Amino acid sequence: MLLSDYPIRAMRESDLASVALLEAEESGGGWSAAQLAAEFARPGGWRLVGLDPPGKLVISYILGSQVLDEAEIFRLQVAPAYRRRGLAAALLARMEELLVDQGVKHCFLEVRAANRSALALYRKAGFTHRGRRPDYYRDPVDDAVLMGKIL
Repeated sequence: MLLSDYPIRAMRESDLASVALLEAEESGGGWSAAQLAAEFARPGGWRLVGLDPPGKLVISYILGSQVLDEAEIFRLQVAPAYRRRGLAAALLARMEELLVDQGVKHCFLEVRAANRSALALYRKAGFTHRGRRPDYYRDPVDDAVLMGKIL
């Protein structure tokens, strides 16, 4: 299957239950359904979902927030069965197009230091190391690596 077979669109309120299920699959927890709903309702946020080829099942998503010309990625997740297909990179690319169209000049994020695949993904997408927050994450304890990109 081609990467172009996986549609990406704006997240809808009706997608929140599916996104919450993806969050529940993440090791160390993830955001609760209530946290996701609150983020969805918050002004200044942006959210995208990736769908399976028939376009009915949410299999990935990215969400974050924008303030003036800066944006932050809060969450990026791909269902385990769909990983290593380029879906996360496609979400990042679509997000970047969206943010550039909205006048965003800088994008940043934080990621677990132990999450080597995510670090590699972000580096490949042009994000660079900007700092570190020791013992930022719990369950398990891990540092946060701060990354940023000029769009």
